[in-house]
Amino acid sequence: MDEIDPSQKVHLDVLEEEYRRRHGVAVEWLKSAVGKGETYSNEVARVTLSDNGAWFECIDLPMEFSGAAGGPVPNKLLSDREFTDLTTELADLASQVTGENTRTFGLLVIYSRAGIVDERWAYVYQHRVAPDGSARPPLKLGELKPEAVPLLVRCRLDTDLEIPELSLGRGVVICLGHVGEGNLLVQIPYDGGEIHDLGAAPNGRLPV
Repeated sequence: MDEIDPSQKVHLDVLEEEYRRRHGVAVEWLKSAVGKGETYSNEVARVTLSDNGAWFECIDLPMEFSGAAGGPVPNKLLSDREFTDLTTELADLASQVTGENTRTFGLLVIYSRAGIVDERWAYVYQHRVAPDGSARPPLKLGELKPEAVPLLVRCRLDTDLEIPELSLGRGVVICLGHVGEGNLLVQIPYDGGEIHDLGAAPNGRLPV
């Protein structure tokens, strides 16, 4: 299933309008700060990389946006096996997440364009510590498909846990499947104090 149901598309359009009203200026400023670079895309998402940073967004879900400016970010191409292994490792990492070792751990895996709204084609795991420091019950939707190459993996991290294949513990990990001859892995670190969560949907969760 690669298409989005028209009724679901209406819901996405409403979310997009609200998101652009709230955050459109900030998003356009960040894209401008990253500047022109090389853009990679598939059916569900796009990434632009430049010497000044990177930004990422879902095509049908623009409120799913992340980026940083100030310098180049680590990136490389993965084989299909490397991509599926990394996806499984990130999903397995969720079992180690606690309120003591992790502030944020949000994993989104999409296997087809319909996965934006249909959890049969997606996997979501969300852990976030509440403002008072208590850990909220994690949100889990869909099922991981270990042998399938995703179109998109996005993982937002603020954790003390070590991930050997990655160079960051705070930031966003993005992997776009089926771009060129491989799968593009991008790591956008959040090192500064000016960090704003523009990727959150207005109701605090992804529509599924």
